[in-house]
Amino acid sequence: MRLIFKIFVLFLCSIFSFCSSDDKLDNVTDDEVSVGETPSDDTTSESTTSITKGGITWSFDETQTGRFLDGSPWILSNGNIKLTATLPASKKGRNGGFVNPDNSFSNGSDDRIKFNDYKHEENITSLEKLPINLMPGNSYLQTKSKGSDAPGDNSDLEEIQVLTVLDQVPPTESFRPPYSGTLKPIYKKTDIKWSNLPSYTNTANTPSIEECLRYFSGGPYMKIKTGFADRYWHADANHPNGEYGREIAKSTGKALIRVMLEGTQSEKEELVIALIQAGIDCYGAAKSGLSWDADGGHNQGAKMLILFAGKMLESQELLEVVNWEKTDIFQEDQQAFYINQEAVDISNGNGTENWDPDERNGAAKKYEVADIGRPEWGIRHYRSSKRSDMAWHSRYRQVSGSAQFSHCLAAYLMDVQKEWNHSAWFDYFLNRYYIVESGNDPATKAKSGIGNGANSITTFASEVYLKHINPTPSNTVPAKSSIDGVVLGKVSIIKDLEPR
Repeated sequence: MRLIFKIFVLFLCSIFSFCSSDDKLDNVTDDEVSVGETPSDDTTSESTTSITKGGITWSFDETQTGRFLDGSPWILSNGNIKLTATLPASKKGRNGGFVNPDNSFSNGSDDRIKFNDYKHEENITSLEKLPINLMPGNSYLQTKSKGSDAPGDNSDLEEIQVLTVLDQVPPTESFRPPYSGTLKPIYKKTDIKWSNLPSYTNTANTPSIEECLRYFSGGPYMKIKTGFADRYWHADANHPNGEYGREIAKSTGKALIRVMLEGTQSEKEELVIALIQAGIDCYGAAKSGLSWDADGGHNQGAKMLILFAGKMLESQELLEVVNWEKTDIFQEDQQAFYINQEAVDISNGNGTENWDPDERNGAAKKYEVADIGRPEWGIRHYRSSKRSDMAWHSRYRQVSGSAQFSHCLAAYLMDVQKEWNHSAWFDYFLNRYYIVESGNDPATKAKSGIGNGANSITTFASEVYLKHINPTPSNTVPAKSSIDGVVLGKVSIIKDLEPR
């Protein structure tokens, strides 16, 4: 009888413990949870002395460890746990480590990384510095260098992985906090609002979800620097489709469109989680001071990832970062504008600035009074409007356009024009850019067209556009949103301003 009574008491205690744990999580109502703020009933953690992600291993004093939704590891430390080794071993000029990168980040990882002067003292995991205390609230990034020098503009890094140090176990099935800066919000899988994800029908060339997942399977989406110097931090494993911003943005654009097409929640879940995690990481980079100013093809792609994550998590913190009226740090916004009298004056020699277009691709073309009101693209228009010109062959127009078109298409399908809040961008890509590049503008000749070219609108993106936005391309396009990001119902985007 005593034995039966003890079993019964233990059973009651287990029920009480389970309910108490659930209550703690149910009381968490904020969009984000600060590191160490909320305990969890995560049962996937274990006590160990090392943990591996990809080709990188961290060794440390025995402590509790676990993994976030993307597979990245976390460990517990109150500042008393020491990192004792990394594999591959970090040494001078190779396999360096760093913590919480921001806009003042210096290269201590690999002395071959171009346009990123190497400083050995910046390598926090070099052999002579170990062991080091792992401090909670920090993200420790470790690089794996290639054995041989990378050719051309390829990265000399094989991969980059992230170890996050916490002082309490995170909630079950959490997203990894951003690796950049010191702001470390933690979002949970249960925060995802699946009702915000549309489900349109597939097209003939719809890629598989597995193909799109490959873009994220090798490690975190990396935003370490901005401009051309950033490409050298795009390690092969982290960005398998190439280091250049155009290729990365086209890959993420394809993935963004794909999750908005057919598939069950369970089929899309892993890819949605990967995209949200990439958006959280871009958000962290933005909050730590990075600015993706208009610069050819290098800096595009971050804004829609943040917006996707913000919309799926319904996080006002993320959504505020992408509002053009409040934040001017994204290439996409800086390049899109409506032609006005000032642009006409500058290109005709009557402005306050001397016209200085980039004519490496051919002669520039002036803006005329008849062009006023048309949506346009300029390589550095926001910071330097004197560089903009009307020529369709203007330098980098298709380099940027081929990638940004897919992001614009995804934003339109998700109906987030109001949150994006820059109608010129939608007007330019969903009407003028597509009309010309598809060969439907009798006055302007396509330069790269539609297909598999590096600067072409992809066949897949074109199919989705024709099936779900504008089945019969003409000089107007049905739009849900046009002026200042305000939803207007169906209106023509640029009201018969095309063709010229």
